[in-house]
Parts: sequence; C-alpha cells; structure tokens
Amino acid sequence: MATTLANLLIGFSKEIGDYVAGTTSAAGSTTTTKTTGFAAFADDWFVDQYYYFTAADGSVTAGTVRKISASSTSAGTTTFTFYDAVASSTTSGKAFSIHKFDPNSKIDALNRARHLVSMDVIRQIADETILLYKGQEEYEYPADLMSIPTAIELEERIPADFEGNLLTNSGFEAWGATLPTGWTSSAGTIEQETITEDYDYYVREGNSSAQIRHDGITGGNLIQQVATDESMNGRSISFWVDVYSQVGGTDIGIQATAAVWSTAHGGNGWERLEVTTNAAGFDGGGDDRITFQIRVPVGDPNVFVDNAGAWAKPWPMRRRFTPLDGWRARHDERILEIPRQTGNGRFIRIRGQGVWPTLSTSQSFAVDEPLTFGLYYMAAAELYSAEQGQNVGLNGMREFEQEIARYLMKYQEFIKHPTFNNQRTARPLRSTV
Repeated sequence: MATTLANLLIGFSKEIGDYVAGTTSAAGSTTTTKTTGFAAFADDWFVDQYYYFTAADGSVTAGTVRKISASSTSAGTTTFTFYDAVASSTTSGKAFSIHKFDPNSKIDALNRARHLVSMDVIRQIADETILLYKGQEEYEYPADLMSIPTAIELEERIPADFEGNLLTNSGFEAWGATLPTGWTSSAGTIEQETITEDYDYYVREGNSSAQIRHDGITGGNLIQQVATDESMNGRSISFWVDVYSQVGGTDIGIQATAAVWSTAHGGNGWERLEVTTNAAGFDGGGDDRITFQIRVPVGDPNVFVDNAGAWAKPWPMRRRFTPLDGWRARHDERILEIPRQTGNGRFIRIRGQGVWPTLSTSQSFAVDEPLTFGLYYMAAAELYSAEQGQNVGLNGMREFEQEIARYLMKYQEFIKHPTFNNQRTARPLRSTV
C-alpha cells in the first residue's frame, strides 16, 4: 500500500507510545484551539508538549507545530494555548495530534533511519529519466541509484504512422510552403528543422521536426482538427508530443468537449507531454471535430516538436521497454556506457537498488507491513539518541540508553525474522513518488 509521511509519522508515534489525536470542535484564535474528548486529562497535562496540525487550517499549513503553554477543560471543551501564534485563527473540524517529542524531530529521525535501513529494507527503482543521443556513449547515473544497475531497457519508439493514430503527419515529415501538412497555426511562426548531417539534436525521429517561434504577443501554436462522429462518445483520447525547450511553459491540449491541457514543459530539453480526456457530446451531424493543439508561451523562442500521436481506445497507449545489451557500468565513477548509435532520441529504463529519498509531505512509498516496523525501530533508536544529548540527569540518560538498546535489539530481531526475509525477497520496497 502507499504510505505517506503523515501515516509513517502516526505509525512511528504509536510505536513509541507518543500519540494522541483529535479534531477541533469550535473556532479558536491564533494562539488557541478547542476540542472535545480530552476531559479525562487534568488541566495543564499537555504543557510543553507539541501540537501538530495534521490538516491545513486557514493560512496555517498542514505540518505546522506549536508548543503548548496551557491546557484546560470547561463544560467538556478543552482549550489548548500556544506559546507562539499561528498565521490565522483556528477553526472547527480540523484534525490534529499531540506529541511529547517534537514531530519535526521524529521526521528527522525517520530520515536518518531511511539511510541506515537501506541495505536491509531494499528500495528497487526503475528510472526513466535518461535520454539517449546519437554519438554519445557516457551517461551519469540517476541521482538516486546506489547500486550497479541490475538491468537496462530501451524504450520502444511508437512510430508516427502507427495504426489507429488520429493525427495526420504526426511526425512533421511532410511540409507545405510554411506549415507541416495537415496542421494549421493561428499564432507565431512555424519553421521546419531538417537533418542536414548525420545527426540533429532538434529532431527526435525521422528527418525533420517543427520549430514554433512565438510572436511576442500571443505566443505560438500548431493545431490539427480531426473529424469524428458519435461513435467517439465515451472513449478515452490520449494526445502526446515530444517537445524541446530550455525555458518551459509549453503545453498541449485536446478539445473533445471542453479543452483539457497537459502539465507545462519544465524547460529541461526534450520531454514528452501527454494529456487525456473523455469524448462526449458528438451528435454525428457532420461538424463534429476533435481539436489537438500545441501551445507555446511568449518568451520561449526555441521550441521544437516531433513524434506526436493521438489515440482513442478504452485504454491508454503505454510506453514499452525491451532489454538492452552491451552496456557497461563504471560504478566508482557513477558512469554508464551505452553503445554508440543506440536508440537516438529514446529513453532508457535503469533498474537497480535506490537511495531512499527524503521524506516529505508530498511523497508516498509502497511500503507494506511488517516492513514499516524496521523503519520505526531504527528511527526510534535515532530519536532517543538525539534526545539523549538534550536531556540532563543520570536517570534520564539511563532511560534513553535503555530505549536505544531496546529498539536496536528489536531491529536486529526484525531483520532476522523469516516473515521479513520472505517479504523482502518477494516484494522489495519501491518509491511511488
């Protein structure tokens, strides 16, 4: 299952017996929150503990932490008071939790633990970020690859003329006087980029691509309209284009009912932009059209497009990869050697053991129990080690030392357990970020 940082924080907190949760029941202020269900706790029971905003509350972002200066209950409603104000007054219906240890310290401990358990709790990756160029044979390792690759696969290029492609001249090979055949434009200038030597960086496939130059006022575009009828209703339509840009902002869109646009180009060279929508509203009256558009913003003078495609099926067109032979890894240098002339303009998929990324609220991980417990045990040892240095007193130090030893022992027992070893072998951890 996908495990978010929020869920890991809850599981870890419960493991070390440091978790109380609730939901606000009334409006508070910038220094107070109100809830019910805490009447059993004496006044000021929670002083100097940490209030964690599990959910956003107005201008207060999820994950905000405040130290509690007072807690009191009257007529069943408990009020928590903070030492420091938050960005806006608190409201009703917002989830929160309370911790003896600072939740940020727990997250730091989880992040330290992810490195320590990486050799036992394996994360398998399948990186697809490296694009091959003709004549180049050395490529740097993906940033999160920590092992020698176990396999490398080459992307199978979907030919521009594949059966079922809704577009005409989707490879931009045929041209009229000023435009690629089958395409129109209502903004900017369109020019043909043609291979004049053995290789052209701005051509992904075939012998030519299209360059879209913005007009300085409304940007630039390429448009193709495809006639259709009522048989298209209810079908999923996917549109993709390989786009080169060093500025970013270009996107692509489909209008089969309302216009739907892709995520904008990131400005990092060649990227494949994709967008999908469901067709509806076609009546077969003879004027039904699906519009496909490539849209370039003002300010990006060098956008090249190639290898477009549009597909209308009950399922999306999927990228496919096949095993690649002849590669070599120089692991100490973190360099891959790929045979020259291999797959110009295609991506490779690199499989291997990956580094656990830093945990943040925007990430999730495919971690199934009991594998999460290994992370919790190591994080607990890390948390108590860090807290030990901030607490004085012989008894307190002994207590922390005992907890550190206890959780390290639990971790050692955990990684030796047959259930863990069977699951680790059969289902290695993988990031879904």
